[in-house]
Amino acid sequence: MGTSAGKAEAMAEDGVRAEEPLHIVQLCTSSTFNGEAAHVYSLARSLQARGHAVTLAYRRRKAGRLLELHPRLIEQYGIRSSLPLDLDKGLSPLTNPRGLFQLAAFVERHPVQIVHAHRGLDHSAAGILSRLLGVWRSRPVHLVRTRHVTTPIRGHRANRWLYERADLLLATAKCIQEEFCRKFPGLRTPVHLFHGGVDVERFSPDHAPADLRAQRGIAPEAIIVGCVGHLDPVKGYDGAIAALAKLSREGADLHLVIAGAAGAWSPETLQALAAEQGVGSRVHLLGFRRDIPELLAAFDIGLIPSVGSEGNSRTALEMMAGGLPVVAGAVGCLPDLIEPGANGFLSPAGDVEALCRCIRRLAQEADLRRKMGRAGRHRAETLYDERQVAARLETLYRGLLQGRGGPRE
Repeated sequence: MGTSAGKAEAMAEDGVRAEEPLHIVQLCTSSTFNGEAAHVYSLARSLQARGHAVTLAYRRRKAGRLLELHPRLIEQYGIRSSLPLDLDKGLSPLTNPRGLFQLAAFVERHPVQIVHAHRGLDHSAAGILSRLLGVWRSRPVHLVRTRHVTTPIRGHRANRWLYERADLLLATAKCIQEEFCRKFPGLRTPVHLFHGGVDVERFSPDHAPADLRAQRGIAPEAIIVGCVGHLDPVKGYDGAIAALAKLSREGADLHLVIAGAAGAWSPETLQALAAEQGVGSRVHLLGFRRDIPELLAAFDIGLIPSVGSEGNSRTALEMMAGGLPVVAGAVGCLPDLIEPGANGFLSPAGDVEALCRCIRRLAQEADLRRKMGRAGRHRAETLYDERQVAARLETLYRGLLQGRGGPRE
């Protein structure tokens, strides 16, 4: 199987694109604004800014309920072309004939060159239309698939058929790329490692910080350890609270701030857990917040204590761009983004003692926090600026169009 770990990130194009604009459909059937959706919208906006014709095709409903998410995001990100699809009935595109017809008709009416799928449902729909039914045989339409999730890939024949008929496969974490190698040895489609990007102008160390200390009664000399993400067990906030409790018993003056909407856990559940461990006054649950750049500017240490998932980590990229040292669980894409000792530390998933060691050292060494924060910012600017990420993707797209891998049959 062809692999190119890191090669896509070495293909950045500088300067203004001189070639003809591309016509691209980005398929995004996510029903929540998770790391995957953020990745897709960032790419769509950045490719559009490079002069390409980008259409964001999205899922109109879920379980019969109209989704308001995508129309709002399309306006927020300034996406000029969008296509709502009726892909509502289960995960199989064959149970969604109306959605298949809508996608097929759009591609037939427009000079689309690339359909880029980001989920299994997206990939199945595009694969069935282009490879099984031959709907787009009037001209070459290239199929690209990004896999964003760390859950094991099912190695059955249908999956192999789909992946082999993609013209290009992208993995958002090394562990996902390696999973392709294990499950499909000899796969003829190249698999590239391709991380997402971040808006380094919006997320910057220069932001005025949110006034958390005054609002929450946090002393000027206290260290704020901050998390951003929905309240779910996979995020590891129980371990973060346990680490805070242990460090507080040692005499450390720390406060844990968590910004995120309720999920499988409620704010009350986590607040009760903090109270049980004697740190109720030191754990601050802010709920969903839109002022993330300002919040990050108020943190001293960025913390991502996840125990699983993290195929994408929008939070890690935003913390790095914001100039924060990052302590993260060694799961998903986080080991790709955080270089231990350079821009942060990695902790084995669920290991509270290791989490304590990482936080303790950063809490005690202000110079190290600043040094790691600068390193993270540099890494974000040089590797993960969303404009550079879009340029790298354009290079891969153009490689397909120039014959370095024609449409699969």
